[in-house]
Amino acid sequence: MSTEKFFVKPKFGPVLRRIRKKRGMSLRDLAEQVGVDHTYISQIELGKVGPPDWELSMKIARALNSPELMKIVDYITVRQLLI
Repeated sequence: MSTEKFFVKPKFGPVLRRIRKKRGMSLRDLAEQVGVDHTYISQIELGKVGPPDWELSMKIARALNSPELMKIVDYITVRQLLI
């Protein structure tokens, strides 16, 4: 049996979209809270761009009060450090 570990990169965008909608927050509202254009948030959610840098990702997670997004951000950051 192999001891090799496989990492699955969580999908930040779809999780972001699900949580934002669950919170009843519009793209524009979230974008205004974190200081970016709403089209950028849309591109993240749709997977047209990758997750934003750590600082902006954490701003988004905090604006949505989402421990789930914070865990994903930490996972992505740690994984990038290991590569």
